[in-house]
Amino acid sequence: IRGISALVAPESYDTVVCNPPFYPTGSGRKNLAEQARIARHQTAGGLDDFLGASRLAVKNRGCVYFIYPAEQICEFIHCAPNHRLQVKRIQLIYSYPDTSNSARLALFQCVKNGGAGAEVLPPFYMYEEKNGAYTPAMENLYARNSAPCHIASR
Repeated sequence: IRGISALVAPESYDTVVCNPPFYPTGSGRKNLAEQARIARHQTAGGLDDFLGASRLAVKNRGCVYFIYPAEQICEFIHCAPNHRLQVKRIQLIYSYPDTSNSARLALFQCVKNGGAGAEVLPPFYMYEEKNGAYTPAMENLYARNSAPCHIASR
C-alpha cells in the first residue's frame, strides 16, 4: 500500500474498495500466520496509508468504499478529508437485529473531491437472527456478485 505509486497509475480506477487492517501492531488477537497478521494488523499500512493509496488510484469524483470498525467512525471521518476523500454515505453493519448489540462495522462511501454533506443509511443486518439465515439484503449482495459496487442498501 505504501508503494502503490510504483504499481498503479494515478487516477486509473473509477471505484476502489478497501478492507484495511483495523488493529495497531501489537494489539488485538495475535496470529502467527504472516498473511493473517498483515490482514488484521497495521504492519504494512494504517488508515492514512490506505486512504492515501485510494486517493492516488481513484479518478477525480470516483468512489472509494471502506469497511472499518464502527467504534472508529470518528477517526475515519476525521482522516478521509485529509486525503481529498469526502464521506458521502455511512451505513452501520450489524450481525443481526438486536437492540442490545452495537454495530461492529461501518461501511463508508467516499467521493474524491466530493462536496460536503453525508447521508446516514438505515442499518444493514447480515442475519435474520443469531445463528439464523442471511437477511434478504445479504442474500441480494451475494446474488449481485458481478454487479457494480453499491452501498449495501442500494
